[in-house]
Amino acid sequence: ILCPEEIEELLQNSDLSDISDDGDDGWPLIVNEEDIDSSDSSSDEDHSTTQSSSNTSVTEEINGKKKIERLVWKKKKMTQKTSCFQDDVSDVSEPLSPLASFFEYLNEEFFEEVAAQTNLYSVQQSLKSMNTNAKKIIRLVGLHVWMGTLKFPQAKLYWSRNLSLECFSEAMTRDRFFTLRQNLHFVDNLAPHNDNDKLWKVQPFLKAIKEKCLSLPHPKQISLDEQMIPFTG
Repeated sequence: ILCPEEIEELLQNSDLSDISDDGDDGWPLIVNEEDIDSSDSSSDEDHSTTQSSSNTSVTEEINGKKKIERLVWKKKKMTQKTSCFQDDVSDVSEPLSPLASFFEYLNEEFFEEVAAQTNLYSVQQSLKSMNTNAKKIIRLVGLHVWMGTLKFPQAKLYWSRNLSLECFSEAMTRDRFFTLRQNLHFVDNLAPHNDNDKLWKVQPFLKAIKEKCLSLPHPKQISLDEQMIPFTG
């Protein structure tokens, strides 16, 4: 076992040098696939090892210690999207309340359909309907929003008598909450669907959000907050 003095002496006399972050500057980018063949041909004559290459990147090994991934650029025609900006958006209304903004995206018709699909699923599972409606589904969503704010370790604690959270006990009983959440559905499971669509069970929800987003005005003069722009540095 080496003592600390011997380890320090070995480190000071070592010929190894750290590879800095600027070590990639000496490696040029490959523009065409022909450059890959030409750059690898000379190394293949001296080395018998084979290197794997793909259409997007080439991985090289330096002295058997560090691998550097080299990018391969391709020329491809870019499809230009036509702008859909509106010249004049002068109808500036007062800001909506959080609840009103919520119903702008998910209206009452959406929750009525969710209630119908939830009742249908409960009949398919237990031959007994949940007899729920749109208002109860909205209450279920509201309770989940409150849960995301309070963040108790267990869901049943929100109905604990010791905590006295009347907003939960008055909105819905504990057993009703868990039963309704367990049977919550957006579509009919027995209806034909696209197996390639991994999100087919929540498509009504995604469709409602998408339709509202597409209906929003698109003015030319907009303001972006810096927090909306991703930054890596």
